[in-house]
Amino acid sequence: MATTTTSATKRVIRLAQDTPMWHFQGAQEDCILRATEVKPKLDKYLFKYFKNQIDPSWINPSKETALNYKMHFISKSVKVFDTTQRRNYPLFFADMGEGANENMKLVKFQGLEMHLFSYYPELLEFIWQRLLVFFDTHSFGARQDKGFGCFFLNDENDYDPEPDAGLSLPAPHYSFMVKTKGMNEERACQELFKHINYFHKMIRSGINEPRFDRVTRERKDGPYAKSLMFHYVKELHERNGNGHPLLMWDKPRIRKKFLFHNRVYREICDERPDLDDRRLGNETYTHDAPLYLFRDALGLSTNEAWGRYGRSLEKRLRATGNGTEQDVRFASPIFYRPVPEGDRFRVDIYLNHVPKELKEEFFTLSDGRDHCIAQIWPDFDIEDYFKFIYKNRHNDIACPESLKIDDRVYNYVYNCFSTLIK
Repeated sequence: MATTTTSATKRVIRLAQDTPMWHFQGAQEDCILRATEVKPKLDKYLFKYFKNQIDPSWINPSKETALNYKMHFISKSVKVFDTTQRRNYPLFFADMGEGANENMKLVKFQGLEMHLFSYYPELLEFIWQRLLVFFDTHSFGARQDKGFGCFFLNDENDYDPEPDAGLSLPAPHYSFMVKTKGMNEERACQELFKHINYFHKMIRSGINEPRFDRVTRERKDGPYAKSLMFHYVKELHERNGNGHPLLMWDKPRIRKKFLFHNRVYREICDERPDLDDRRLGNETYTHDAPLYLFRDALGLSTNEAWGRYGRSLEKRLRATGNGTEQDVRFASPIFYRPVPEGDRFRVDIYLNHVPKELKEEFFTLSDGRDHCIAQIWPDFDIEDYFKFIYKNRHNDIACPESLKIDDRVYNYVYNCFSTLIK
C-alpha cells in the first residue's frame, strides 16, 4: 500500500512553450492551459506505458482511468498573437471559415506553472519522473496535430529523472527545416505554420489557389499542384497491375457522382480529353458500390467544400441499427512537432497507423441531393506512403513548375521537400 499524508502534497512544474496554442477562451483575462485537457491525456499516457508500475491505491475509485491527484495551472502573463490577417494562419482559419469563434485566440503563456496536488507523495514523484517525454509528444488546444500548442519542461525545474523512469524520446519518422533568421517571434511563427500548411496540402489534397482581379473580381490562374497522394494512388494502381478497377484517385469519382453536370467542368473536359475523369465516363454507379477515399486517410473532413461548383459534401457514419447516422471524427495519423533550433525550426513528423476499425467503417457521402457509400482504402499504409514521398522529394511531382506563378508558395513547398530527412 502506498504512503499517504494527512494533508495534500504539492509539486510545482515550470513549463515553457515552443509554439503558441489556439485557446477557445483566449480573449478572456483568466485564459490558461486547462487541466481538463491536460490531465486526461497525462493519465491515459501513464496507464498506457506504465500501468504495471501504478500502485492500485493511486487510482481514483470513481474512475478507473484516472489517477488520484489534482492539477492546476497559473501564469504570470499571456501574450496574444495578432491573427487579424487570417492568411497568416491558414491551418486554422481555412477550417474555421467565417464561423470562427471570436474568443478563439492564439496565445503564449509567460511564467507558466503546473501545480499537482495529492495525498500520495509517491504518486507525484512517479508523475514528475515521466513528464519529459509526455510534453515532448503531446500538444494542446485547437489544431494541435499541426504543431500548435507545444510545451516543454523549463530548465528551471532541475529535472533529473531516474534512468528507468520513463520512455526514451521517440525518434521522429521524418523532419524538415524552416529558416526564421532575423524574424521576430510572431513573424517566425507565421513562417513556420505556412510551411506546415503547404507541406500538408501537398501530401493530402494538393494546391489550388486561384487569384481574383482586385477591380473586376475576375478569376485568374494561381499556384496549382496535384497532391503527392494522387501520384501515389496512380503508382498503387500500377503495382496492382491495374487489377483493381476501383483503386483510383477519389476526386474524379466524386465529381462524376455529384458534380459532372456542372457546365464549366463539362467544357473543361471537352477541351482536355486527356483528363483522368474521361476514363470514368462508362462507369456505372450504385449506392452500394463503395467509393474509396485516400485523402481522408490523413484526417477525415466531415464537411468538404467544392467552392467552384457551389456545393459541399458531408460525411457521416452509415446508419446504425436504430436508423441514425453519426458524426465521425478521428485524429490525423500525422503529428507535426516543431522544435526551435536557434534561427530555425526543425519540424518533426511522427506517423501513426490509421486504426483498422476506421478503415472498416462505411460512410455516407451526401451533397443534400444525392449520396453514395464511401470507405477509406482498407489497405492504406501511411509508412509506405511516406516512403513514396521521400523517394520523390526532389522530383517535379513534389514541387512542380506550376507553383511558380506565385514565388512565395513555390518557395514554401520547395523548402519543405528539399530539407526533408528521415
